[in-house]
Amino acid sequence: MNNRLQRHGLISAGSLLVFLLAFAVFLELPRAGAQLLSPQLLELKCEHLWEIQQRYLSRHVLYQNNRAPNLERRTADQFVKRLDGSKMYFLQSDVNSIDRSMAKLFGKLRSSNCSAIEKANRLLIKKMKERVAFIKKELGPKFKFNPNVKLVLDPDKRERAKTIAELNSFQRKYLQFQVANYLASDMTLEEAKQRVIRNYERVLRRVEETPDRELWANYMDSFARALDPHSSFLSKDALEDFEIQMRLSLEGIGATLSSQDGFTVIEQLIAGGAAYESGKLKPKDKIIEVAQGDNGEPQNVIEMDLRDVVRLIRGKKGSKVKLTILRKEAEGSKRFNVVLVRDKIKLEDEAAQVSYYDREVNGVKKKVALL
Repeated sequence: MNNRLQRHGLISAGSLLVFLLAFAVFLELPRAGAQLLSPQLLELKCEHLWEIQQRYLSRHVLYQNNRAPNLERRTADQFVKRLDGSKMYFLQSDVNSIDRSMAKLFGKLRSSNCSAIEKANRLLIKKMKERVAFIKKELGPKFKFNPNVKLVLDPDKRERAKTIAELNSFQRKYLQFQVANYLASDMTLEEAKQRVIRNYERVLRRVEETPDRELWANYMDSFARALDPHSSFLSKDALEDFEIQMRLSLEGIGATLSSQDGFTVIEQLIAGGAAYESGKLKPKDKIIEVAQGDNGEPQNVIEMDLRDVVRLIRGKKGSKVKLTILRKEAEGSKRFNVVLVRDKIKLEDEAAQVSYYDREVNGVKKKVALL
């Protein structure tokens, strides 16, 4: 096994202890002060997948002596969730087709045949294009906003649509919900409709432009999650986030963010960070646009994946980022801009702390560590 394969990512298995052991096996951390892993060492390819799977299986406590016959099916299920976890695009018949295509995938991967993975991704793009066309038609001149529509957003609490009619019915309700979010931010109905359309078009472009390495990483993470509920695969981007946690520092504005109903919401301001020191931001503020520098082009982040929003806001120490904020006040919603200078942030709250106590256990004094 060459070093390139060892550096693609890791799978944790079952507990923190096993996670750390797996980390030691599958990923080489740089020494203190050493240069971080270069992107070239993280270029995941189709021909790597089978070998990485075998390496992980040989070390997973549940699979060393028992190769579960339904692991391929569970991997396919996880991959479908990865592609369409919201149940917005695939019909049940599409899922059945993907399951059949991936039925013998492990054997195909041995000969570097990833056609089933690529086929599933192409099907997703086809379905997304169909949805975009449907959404544009629905949000046309005849669209009427209905604030009383009710729907089940949680995909775990609703069945996947079996027919186009069922999917369209859910989509119409969901469009009402999305338009309502924008109307709440003081947009006109026409502005809200156009914003929803642009968001769907943006997501489609993102999927169409997904590099192969991300597709393979998505598959590998699906495989990892099929192994057990606590396993995952670290792609290049996930590795970057993990390294930040290991270093307990990053360069940015010093704010904890969450995603709520399509909005990026400030949860907490880190003392000493740029956001805190500005005195202009508060918890529960919504970030609706991000621009680089004083005069950069604002990029709308409503409905954007939180990881992508974070990457827009994060940046080098000393650089500027402009945030457009939406704040709910008693008299209505207030919209304003804040320019922040990024700085180095110490993640003190993430640091592990240990305390030692003397305790008597079965008549014997023992030292107990509280981590």
